[in-house]
Amino acid sequence: MPNPSPKTPGTTNPEERRQATRTRLTCPLAYQILQDGEATGALAPAVTVDISTRGALIRTAHPLPLGQKVRLQVQVPGVKTTLLALGRVVRIEEEEPAQKYLLGIYFEKIEPPEPAEFLTRLESLDLTRLLESLLKVKGSDLHLTTGQPPIVRIHGRLTQLEWPAFQPGEIRAFLYSIMSEEKIQMFEKERELDFAYSLSMDKRFRFNLHWQRGQVEAAIRVISARVATWDKLGLPPVIVEWARKPSGLVLVVGPTGSGKTTTLNSLVHQINQERDAVIICLERPIEYIHKNVKAVIKQREIGSDTLSYAEAVRRALRQDPDIIFVGEVEDAETAQVVLNASETGNLVLASFHATNTIQAIDRFLSLCSPQQRNQICFQLAACLQGILTQYLLPQEEAMGGGLVLATEVFVPTEAARNHIRNNTLSQIYSIIETGGAHQMHTLERSIRQLVTQGKVPPAAAESQLALAGQGGS
Repeated sequence: MPNPSPKTPGTTNPEERRQATRTRLTCPLAYQILQDGEATGALAPAVTVDISTRGALIRTAHPLPLGQKVRLQVQVPGVKTTLLALGRVVRIEEEEPAQKYLLGIYFEKIEPPEPAEFLTRLESLDLTRLLESLLKVKGSDLHLTTGQPPIVRIHGRLTQLEWPAFQPGEIRAFLYSIMSEEKIQMFEKERELDFAYSLSMDKRFRFNLHWQRGQVEAAIRVISARVATWDKLGLPPVIVEWARKPSGLVLVVGPTGSGKTTTLNSLVHQINQERDAVIICLERPIEYIHKNVKAVIKQREIGSDTLSYAEAVRRALRQDPDIIFVGEVEDAETAQVVLNASETGNLVLASFHATNTIQAIDRFLSLCSPQQRNQICFQLAACLQGILTQYLLPQEEAMGGGLVLATEVFVPTEAARNHIRNNTLSQIYSIIETGGAHQMHTLERSIRQLVTQGKVPPAAAESQLALAGQGGS
């Protein structure tokens, strides 16, 4: 079951503290004004912002005076019967942009369901408590799925929290409580949404909301409070040399969940410590918050600060940039403007989904039309500074468990650039294998070295090599 609620000032015993703890929850409700104890007028619709057994904060289109008594009908997800409450208005606040009003309602009387049942459901729907539990067990991800308890990923393995299974509508109710009306409308239109959320400056999370069989569900990832330096992450030193280049394109590739965003942010952090530069970061959502040290850093979120990666990169060229960080090259238009930006005197750091160097180059070229492929080959060969492929592998329990980084490094020598220009990509792997003098190495070599050092189990190594299209005895 969930952990006990935190203490609330002004309460005298554990049961009162539990009842007074408010849960952020979006529940539909209707209310009527009471005159001389009788309900008058039509039912007015509203929704809760937060709620406890003591009262609720509701959002409505109609203001009410302080002290006004009301009768509320609240439909709490997971509770079969409607919550009926008599209350009075103790707070009113106008929300000008939304043309709505926030009313604080103190409950003077609650009718069925029993307060104990109501309280139990509220505790299970407390998002703050859920996120705190994720941090407590040192999980990296939290999955919220209807019909199951919350599931956390700890050191790569999935396990269920001791928590009630979610009923239909419950996940939607508490997730909508932390979203603006604009975000809710966007999610219901697009059916997908990414955003960042903070409990405090050092407790940040990345949310992915999606639908499954008519229910809102979520995958939530913990964002580290501080940007780790490249050496703490175990990244090869050559990437720091790439970050010091005045222009060109650096690609960080790998499968989903391999830490690409963390790597790119570590490069931004390194540049910020060393250079006077204007860095424009484009992400969906913004994960790490950077503070200016030597650089001026502008962080723009796709979907709220700007409409698309392609348009943001195009506009960035008029914002006096030295470095442009692109969270994901996701389509042909973005690939083209990224190349154009790297050709015009800017250093572009970008992430991309690919399993190895050759696939990264091929997929980048394949984003563009066949008619443009020759041109793109020449552009990419001219501006590419390096490709880092990375994977996160489960570390041996004897070494402390957790995850360990394996990498592949490609540095485009003149011979390699010729292969890109001529679209003879199959020859590049041998260049990486023999490119130690240029700080290159293959993913296979990196993984096998981790096995030799006793950091990674052999079975996990072979599985990752098969995924990357490398390996063999």
